[in-house]
Amino acid sequence: MRIENFSLPEANILAKDYKHSFENVQDMFNYDYHNQEVYQKRLEELYTRKFQRDALANYLFTYNRKFNCSHRTVEYIEKIKNKESVVVVGGQQAGILTGPLYTIHKCISILKFAKEKESILGIPVIPIFWIAGEDHDYDEINHVYIKKNDSAEKLILQAEDPVKTSASLMKWDKEQAVKWSDGVFQQFGETEFTKDIVKKVHHIFDASDTIVDSFAHLLTYLFGDYGLVLLDSGDPNFKQLQSEYLVNLIEKNEEVDRRFVEGLKTLQNKNYPRPIEYQENNAHLFLYINRERVLLFRDGTGGFRSKEGDVRYTKDQLMEMAKEKPHLFSNNVVTRPLMQEWVLPTLSFIAGSGEIAYWSALKPIFNEFSLKMPPLIPRLSLTIVSKQTQKQLDDTGLEAKHVIKSGTEVEKKAWYEAHKPYEIEPLITDSKQQMAKIHKELSGLAEKIDKSLVQLSTINLNRILHEVDYLHHKMEKKMKKRFKEPLEKFDAVALELLPFHKLQERTWNVFYYMNDYGFDLIHDLMNASLPFDDQHKIVYI
Repeated sequence: MRIENFSLPEANILAKDYKHSFENVQDMFNYDYHNQEVYQKRLEELYTRKFQRDALANYLFTYNRKFNCSHRTVEYIEKIKNKESVVVVGGQQAGILTGPLYTIHKCISILKFAKEKESILGIPVIPIFWIAGEDHDYDEINHVYIKKNDSAEKLILQAEDPVKTSASLMKWDKEQAVKWSDGVFQQFGETEFTKDIVKKVHHIFDASDTIVDSFAHLLTYLFGDYGLVLLDSGDPNFKQLQSEYLVNLIEKNEEVDRRFVEGLKTLQNKNYPRPIEYQENNAHLFLYINRERVLLFRDGTGGFRSKEGDVRYTKDQLMEMAKEKPHLFSNNVVTRPLMQEWVLPTLSFIAGSGEIAYWSALKPIFNEFSLKMPPLIPRLSLTIVSKQTQKQLDDTGLEAKHVIKSGTEVEKKAWYEAHKPYEIEPLITDSKQQMAKIHKELSGLAEKIDKSLVQLSTINLNRILHEVDYLHHKMEKKMKKRFKEPLEKFDAVALELLPFHKLQERTWNVFYYMNDYGFDLIHDLMNASLPFDDQHKIVYI
């Protein structure tokens, strides 16, 4: 395995400044993650606060043991009881078969950064993956991409549960899930590793009641030996730890929303795009009603209601529910980071560019509760280059970093222009000019005969030129067919490294690569040198 680092332009403007021009955004964050001294300051802040360490550890023991967690994970959970211990946390929705590659990259980032800080600070630093199981957007997690007809195509597992509930509560059809996975690996193709991988996936899917369970099983299997600790935000048992904090969010709901608007205005004043849409009177809390996850709004009279107004509660009623039935509540994108801060002694949060952008609006909310936002650490960003792709790069004369930045269309066109046997374009252009010239005389005669024929004459010319263009297209197509194999290599490289003109990690699934390289791929990535230097990593395997 060889690693190549290079600077990749950041598309997200705010994340770009956060990484490379922190002075532009420093008033929107509490810590500059570039400065290594901030982690000691963060420790000092955390040590002034109290956390439900025993209750948190008990929950984590119970949850992680469901998935046959490793002894190392158990050791990490036990360390949470130590008042000096802290956590490095990152999270993601529970994608099927672990979802896009960036989920795997987050796991690696959490583990590596926690290990690094534990060595430097000399205290226990626990790596925690926060599964966003309370999210209800099933369409975001129900598919993987496969290669089909020289393109990327979704293979979707249809939902069995029609209720718009959280992923953690959405039961699935195990038999259907197993059949779906067989279809996925059939598209990946048979290798020496396929049989063992499919067997493991079958076992995990059959042992899982929900897509979140399968996600937790897979992450435990892939990263358990490194001590990754899992937490499901949609687990009713985890919500028992949130009761007093939910009361805070209900009691100070107007202030939370006002502070959120304050954060958005700061972004606007700095000409950054709004990372989260604002809805007036949004309570930033969901409530489960008949299993459906319903967003709450303030009703203007001190109470709360659903968007349609068919459900209403007074503030006192909602606060009582938060005390007695916290499992009925769910956080949104604004309150989730705050809940994380209350529940976990967070040394740092591993974030993608989108997360950095929306956290930038949340500092005033943290301040409202006398809290500081943790240092946000940009997660590792990787592109995997297989041996087959490397050969295609060699054949086309392209470099991986160029393809990741710019794609292959320019080089593909240049190669074709240099190798095609006939120059069609000049003849086509000349032919069209001559036809237009001849037709001009014909059009003049038509006009003399009857002025009503002028429009028909124009239509006639356009038809003639269109037919010439059609012939041109067919001629080019026939010539390109002669070079089908070399031209397809350009397309194959682009599909592999820049599908949909986006980074590979946003489309392809880790099992696509493990099918060719086995489960050892995770071990190799964990042992690779992957510094947190804001550089994109190209991994040649």
